[in-house]
Amino acid sequence: MRTLPLTLLLFISSSCFASYVTTTTTSLSGGAVGVSYSARVYASGGCTPYKWWVSSGSLPAGLSGVRSSSTTSFLIHGTPTTAAAYSFSVTVRGCGGHLSTKTYTVIIMKCPRSLYQSQCEFSVRVSAGMRSGAGDGV
Repeated sequence: MRTLPLTLLLFISSSCFASYVTTTTTSLSGGAVGVSYSARVYASGGCTPYKWWVSSGSLPAGLSGVRSSSTTSFLIHGTPTTAAAYSFSVTVRGCGGHLSTKTYTVIIMKCPRSLYQSQCEFSVRVSAGMRSGAGDGV
């Protein structure tokens, strides 16, 4: 019977049983036109560095996405410019090649002109699920 060197055996074992990366963020908050927005999509498992991208749909107008320096999260940030419901999917790939994709819907509201910017921002932050609250909606 032929024996393999231990280092080769460990290499084969680690590549065959690489764990899967999983997107752990279940939902993202809504926002308002003209109000600064920031949210993160997190992943765990697998091996880093992770690679992130928007795989379908598009981020709300005025927002962009960038991976964190640790690569374990994807930051979506900016100032929304258009009120609408935006659906998009974010995909993360671990260094082992495993993928995890999650679809999100972010609702961007338009605040009425009668509210000052600070009032609109406060109302957006406290409204339940961003589907109701201050503003005339989408």
